[in-house]
Amino acid sequence: MFKKIFLLFIVSFFILTAGKVFAKESILDGVRIGPQELKDVEIVKIGAARLKASLADENQYDSNIFLTPEDPKSGYINVIKPTLLLDFPMGIDERHLIQLLYDGQIGLQGKYHKQDYVNSEVGFNGDFKLPFGYYNLQNIFDKTSDRAGTEFTTQVKREENTSATALGVKFNKFAFELGYSHYMENYVDNIYDTLEYNQDTYSSTLFYQLFPKTKALLEYDYGVIDYKRDPTRVGTFDQVRLGLRGDLTGKTIGIVKFGYQDRKYNIEGRAGYNGLVAEGGIITEFSENTRMNIKLLRTAAESIYLNNNYYLNNMASIELKQRFLSKFNLIPSLRFSRNLYPEFTSVLDLKRHDSIGVGGLACEYDIKNWWQAKLAYQYSKDNSNVDNYDYTDHLVSFSFNFVI
Repeated sequence: MFKKIFLLFIVSFFILTAGKVFAKESILDGVRIGPQELKDVEIVKIGAARLKASLADENQYDSNIFLTPEDPKSGYINVIKPTLLLDFPMGIDERHLIQLLYDGQIGLQGKYHKQDYVNSEVGFNGDFKLPFGYYNLQNIFDKTSDRAGTEFTTQVKREENTSATALGVKFNKFAFELGYSHYMENYVDNIYDTLEYNQDTYSSTLFYQLFPKTKALLEYDYGVIDYKRDPTRVGTFDQVRLGLRGDLTGKTIGIVKFGYQDRKYNIEGRAGYNGLVAEGGIITEFSENTRMNIKLLRTAAESIYLNNNYYLNNMASIELKQRFLSKFNLIPSLRFSRNLYPEFTSVLDLKRHDSIGVGGLACEYDIKNWWQAKLAYQYSKDNSNVDNYDYTDHLVSFSFNFVI
């Protein structure tokens, strides 16, 4: 009875907040979407469809809300995180799959109410098996002001949309895939108009079945970067990568790609990028109680900093999830980023570089199979040679998560 009442509350909440509350987590093959905590939880079946939902209430203490180098301002934040995921398998043996995701964060500040935020993401995924291969279609729309993974130290409202499609043809041990993706970034405030851009990426990938569950791949990408109000920043890139995908060691699944990128911009005298690129996502199940997640990234990313068209982003992260005493999970994590900017700035006469470290420790307790408590601590530090971007931040949080 309680689960039915809770589900009705979740659905009503989403309807009342439509357009305000939309997080995706891509699964390694790019086929299934949905937060990890919902991936294996079924709550309601409507025919073949499976409906999954969660609602988390998190209370945070942030020692440096504005991420400033000096005189940090601290405060409490209440964050509400609703999530809804619909899986709809279709066809013989459920060979086709449609997924819809609705996920969000509503942050309510204790003192600095102008910093209240609503980060919203909605996703669609369609995966279809064809007689000669497969077809995949995805779209992720994000309405956010989140600073994580960006150069922003303040909240900047923006909309991001990624559409992607891929068609694959299989023959014997080979498969060939053609893909296209379109990324759009728009800002709410007019002062950021010159930063708005679109990126179109055309890709072709050849796979070879090395082992029963492991594929080798050779990938070529061509990208076009189009700034709507700044033609000098229009650019293109060519990229070639080799890699592996699938079951890598027996207990490890993932995808790893290494290669070379040649990136050019229209404006004369500005550096483009020519060098190594890499991407990896690896999950190792040491046992049913121990899981490790590793991510690697090296790529050129579009920059908002002064006269730099891009910065070189080098990132590595590791997270370990250890279950003990049947109901507890201990989760230590570590992430390090090294961001390198290619241009000397006329103001400071130096090339900016940032080293950003984030370490965390969380403990989860399963009160019931549908009710979880979590206590977490996160330490963040940015060491930058530009003083304005230095900061230290401590974040302590306690939350309840309901999954049914």
